[in-house]
Amino acid sequence: MPEGPVPRLKRPAWVVPSVVVIVAALLLTHPGRAVAHRFFSSLRIETPKTVTASFTAPSGSSRRVEDLVARMVADSLSVVQEEPDRPVPGLQEAAQAAGFTPLLPSARTDAPTLTVTGASKVSMTVQRSQLTTILAEAGAPADLPPSVDGAVITVKTPRGVRAQYGHCPAPPATTLRSQLVGRRPETSRDRDCLIVTETPTPTVEPPPGLDTGELVRIALEVSGLSPDEARQFQSAFDFRTSLGLAVPRFMRSFKRVDVHGATGMLMTSGWRRGPRYVLVWASKGMVYSLSGYGDSADAVPLAVSVG
Repeated sequence: MPEGPVPRLKRPAWVVPSVVVIVAALLLTHPGRAVAHRFFSSLRIETPKTVTASFTAPSGSSRRVEDLVARMVADSLSVVQEEPDRPVPGLQEAAQAAGFTPLLPSARTDAPTLTVTGASKVSMTVQRSQLTTILAEAGAPADLPPSVDGAVITVKTPRGVRAQYGHCPAPPATTLRSQLVGRRPETSRDRDCLIVTETPTPTVEPPPGLDTGELVRIALEVSGLSPDEARQFQSAFDFRTSLGLAVPRFMRSFKRVDVHGATGMLMTSGWRRGPRYVLVWASKGMVYSLSGYGDSADAVPLAVSVG
């Protein structure tokens, strides 16, 4: 049964996000302060720099779970493969370039702008001491085996397809001012903007002894979900699927919905400089994301029409 939205402003005052507890605990010891500084400083807006498709700066209207997990696990990433996104003129060309036939929402009758998102492959080297401290202060089991230290985790993200409908605002520039301000406030012209992405599930093989579920939980809570919301999210998506998803910042509500028998998560934003809602779901090895600037009540009917 779909659950109703949870107004985020009505939670009891004693419910403190786990990330605050992590920060407070990490500051109690010198090693912890060093690790906490490196990890949480990486979540702040930094000086503009060139970024890759798989390791983007955490500024903007959403945060990818993969980026946050990577920052917990390793100090840096090695980009093995990074393909640029490529506009395509039609559905047939998109299918040929992506290797699968994308599904589009039949509820939209206007022609979309199609882009094949590039494949990527990144590897990260596990820093056991850093990860142990973060897990311990987050209240997670931190008895990692020595074999984890120095283990290499490789994440492969296949090509995907992005379909953009309506009058969508241009992505913000990479200047410092743009990172601080983000997208311009929405206008009535933006309300017909809809962005649908479809990507095969990323592949990743974590080393034995590494609890990937705890990594995703911490990443989700850092993204802004409450502990209960993070548990609901994890009950719907496995570790690999979660890595390919993004959580909007400044969330106002969060609820489970049904999309063709698959559990989806509908997240609405209270920020006026990005999509008003994001609906994510997974089906038959594909990960879908539907973002819109209009009424969030339209999200599920639009998602159901994808086919």
